[in-house]
Amino acid sequence: MIADKSRVTADIQGTSIYAVRLTRLFEVIAVVIDNHFPLVETHYGPGRMIRVIQRLQMEGTKRAAMVLDFFEDERHIKRRIAQIQQADSSQTRAKSYAQAADHRSKSEDVISDHDFKDITDILGELVLIERQIAMFSRFMESRAAPEVKALSMEPGSKDRVFHKPAAILKHLPLAMQGILDTKAGDSAKTATELDEITGLLVHTPLSLRISWLTDTYITFESFFVSRSAAKVMLLDDTDSLSGWAEPIVDASDAETSKSKPATGLLSSFGQRGWRKPGMSAARGQADIAQTSSCVGDMFFVAKTALEHSIATQQPAAVEAISQCVIGVMNSALLATVESRALGKWNAVSNAKGSQLSAASSELSWRLPGVGSAANPADAQAEEAPIGPVAAHQREILVSVNNLDLAGQYLQKTADELKTRVTGEWARIPQRDHVTRAQKALDTFGAFLAKFTHAKQRSLEQFGVQVIKPWVRAILQQSYRDIKY
Repeated sequence: MIADKSRVTADIQGTSIYAVRLTRLFEVIAVVIDNHFPLVETHYGPGRMIRVIQRLQMEGTKRAAMVLDFFEDERHIKRRIAQIQQADSSQTRAKSYAQAADHRSKSEDVISDHDFKDITDILGELVLIERQIAMFSRFMESRAAPEVKALSMEPGSKDRVFHKPAAILKHLPLAMQGILDTKAGDSAKTATELDEITGLLVHTPLSLRISWLTDTYITFESFFVSRSAAKVMLLDDTDSLSGWAEPIVDASDAETSKSKPATGLLSSFGQRGWRKPGMSAARGQADIAQTSSCVGDMFFVAKTALEHSIATQQPAAVEAISQCVIGVMNSALLATVESRALGKWNAVSNAKGSQLSAASSELSWRLPGVGSAANPADAQAEEAPIGPVAAHQREILVSVNNLDLAGQYLQKTADELKTRVTGEWARIPQRDHVTRAQKALDTFGAFLAKFTHAKQRSLEQFGVQVIKPWVRAILQQSYRDIKY
């Protein structure tokens, strides 16, 4: 019956056909086990179903290994891995020769957009395959463990009921038997070892393929993260944010004596109308876009990759992808945003500021956009091409806000993923797997300190370059007419 159902599922077509085939195969085995449980227990006694489970385990893993062989060939996994390795080496050479523009262009053309889409599709199918295999393993263990426990009540019953491991291996093709013997090495018992708790065969053709699946997944996911992070930083919308048309005017000029108290800069800088991923850039406080798209997009990529690694239920995958995400965010996001936030502040004097709008001359130290027209249509009509000084000020302030927002996202993402590991991995018998995954996610706490430190440095520099000179000038102007 398993063979007949496997032939039927071979006709399935679609983007993730091999994941669907494995799912159908495992569902057939699960139905057979659940339907025959009461029958076997009634006629042969408690615990005797383990013999059927052992036989179905080997039949299911044999056919699943065949599906994975077709998956490897049809999806050209080896060729895709070679492409990724070539792209990585080309990118490394391009970084070594950063001055050669033609070399950088060659590194970008190693993998086309069409190839990247195929790699993304294969990555999604890899995650589904590993998740289905993990769920199948948990199901088999949950059904086999009570049977072994029931047999342990009868001394000597295990030797009579259990299949002999060597007899189970005879149901495999000779090629698969050779693979098991090769993996076992010099220890012949390793290839025919039964688990003491579940009574299932430890080393099967499918269990040996899990390590290959995990390594392949890590290669594809790491490439996806690095390539997507590069696109995120390339498409950052800092240069197109609205509400920054007018530069902040220097308050140290004598013409500011008639100005109002300088509350605009501090209050506006503190109004963190944080923009979540997908929210329009112009929906910030007072129509000022205070964060750019790179933070939300980068964390979307990072969270997607980490959720994939958790779905595989392999601690090695969670550890590798966590380190990959931290490395990419450190080099792409943190380094870029921090360098922008620590830039030297440029301001225009009131001599130049007198050419600005009347509102700007009245409140010369306000952030651009504060006190502007309440109607969004009027605000868009007033928007003018931004000058170099205003663009530089926007880059610094938006980058400081980005650092703060990234810290919030990082803490929230780490907490959500830890909760997800605790829930989805609860049925894994190897408790050290959960511990390893939790420890890998704990590394984001140490990485959060880097964002906090960068934000603190940026705020200190902003205070020295902008806030202190403004406050000093305002105090001097306020007490100028007082005679002691």
